[in-house]
Amino acid sequence: HVHVLLEMIESRRRTAASEQRYRKLFEDSVQAQTEKERLQVQLAQAQRMESIGRLAGGIAHDFNNLLMVISGNIEMLQHEAKLSPAQRDHLTEVLGASRRAQELTQQLLMLSRKHVIKPSQIDMNRQIEDSLRIYRRLLGEDITLRTALSSEPLLTRVDAGQMHQVLMNLVMNARDAMAGGGQITIATGRVEVQIGRAHV
Repeated sequence: HVHVLLEMIESRRRTAASEQRYRKLFEDSVQAQTEKERLQVQLAQAQRMESIGRLAGGIAHDFNNLLMVISGNIEMLQHEAKLSPAQRDHLTEVLGASRRAQELTQQLLMLSRKHVIKPSQIDMNRQIEDSLRIYRRLLGEDITLRTALSSEPLLTRVDAGQMHQVLMNLVMNARDAMAGGGQITIATGRVEVQIGRAHV
């Protein structure tokens, strides 16, 4: 009888241990499922934010280009001799608002830059030629813009919109440095740069 009783006790102990293991497995499974659902929700939110970022960045980029054209045309109008003082004041106010709007769009572009960049193969010569009309409008009559573009295509893989912004900033900085007028030359060419000797 003692032997049978011991076997019954041992059997119940093994059963209790087995139940505890199953309970632990079940709890771990529930916890893993809960964590999985939480991560799926976070992933869906991140994907939605990424889509919103791309959309906002794209709109900001296009809007910024339009604002630069508007600002350039206003600056050209300010050189008109027939404007009255009141008209000049209105144009100055509009130009200031346009530049403040540009600053806001630049901030949006900075925040969403990782979503905006879409590298593709472009020809730098074609990129410049397509933008010359805008550049000349922004420069006004006191500054001459000329080009010395390479005779061969200069293919590179960059974001076309970002490259347009870089070129635009260079042209505008050059314009601002020549208050008395002058000439800006945009030149392209193929240059071999050795590792360790590249500099800005």
